[in-house]
Amino acid sequence: MAKPQESPYCPFNVATLQLARSLARLHQRLRGELVKAQSGGTVIVPAGTARAALGHIAVLVPFLGNELDPSRIRPIKTEPRLGCPGSLPVPTLQTARSLIRLHQRLRGEFAKQKAGERLLVEIKRAKCTMIAIEALMPILGVDFDASLLRVVRNRKRVGPLGHGYMRSGILTTLRVSGTAMTYQELADALLAKHRKTLPADRYRHFLQKIREAMYNLKIRGRVQPELLTGPRDGFSRQRWRLRSRLPPR
Repeated sequence: MAKPQESPYCPFNVATLQLARSLARLHQRLRGELVKAQSGGTVIVPAGTARAALGHIAVLVPFLGNELDPSRIRPIKTEPRLGCPGSLPVPTLQTARSLIRLHQRLRGEFAKQKAGERLLVEIKRAKCTMIAIEALMPILGVDFDASLLRVVRNRKRVGPLGHGYMRSGILTTLRVSGTAMTYQELADALLAKHRKTLPADRYRHFLQKIREAMYNLKIRGRVQPELLTGPRDGFSRQRWRLRSRLPPR
C-alpha cells in the first residue's frame, strides 16, 4: 500500500493531501447548499451553518499546507440520502477520522507546552484549528468528545530511526556486542546498521537522544552503567551494558 502523501508545510505526520481533498469536496457541497438557499430550494444544511463551515474549512486547508481557491472549484448541489436526513453525501467517516487524528496532535501541543517541550505549532494557531475541527464534526454526523481521545505528542525526528527503533536498536546492539559500549559507540553502531550519516549538528542531537534512551532503559532495569557518575561527567567516559538478569517483560 502506498504511503499517504504529506505536505512538508504541515508540522504533523498526517495524510494532508487526502484530507485537503476531502475538505475541498465538502466545500463544494456546502457552497451548493448556499446556491440552493438563494434560489429557494430545499437545503440539507442551513445557510448559516454552511457559511460557518466554509470559514472553518478556510482555516484548516492552509494549516495542511494546501491552497483553496473557491473561484476555481464549482459548487455542487446534492440531494438528501435516504435514511440520512441532514447528512451531505460525502465520505464523512474517513474525513472525520483524519480530522480526529489532527485534533489529537493539536491537543498534544498543549501538553508539550505544560511540560516545557519545544512546540511544533503556536498555541494560538493550534487552538483556532481545534475550534474549526470541533465545529465541522456535527456536519460530518459525528458526536465528538475530545475528552475520550488520547493526546498525541508529535516531535521532530532528530536521527534517522523511526518511532520505537531507538531503544530496541540499543538493546540489540548491546546484545550482539556482548561488551559495554559508550554513547558514541552506540550511536555509530546504529547509524552503520541503517547505513546513515549525519552532519555534525544532527549527530550531537542524536547523541543526546541516545543518552535519553539509555536513562529510560536504566529506569526500566534493562541496562546498567559501569561508572557511578553524573549525567554530565559521564558523557564521554560512561559505558553501558545489558543487565545480567533482565526483569520479566
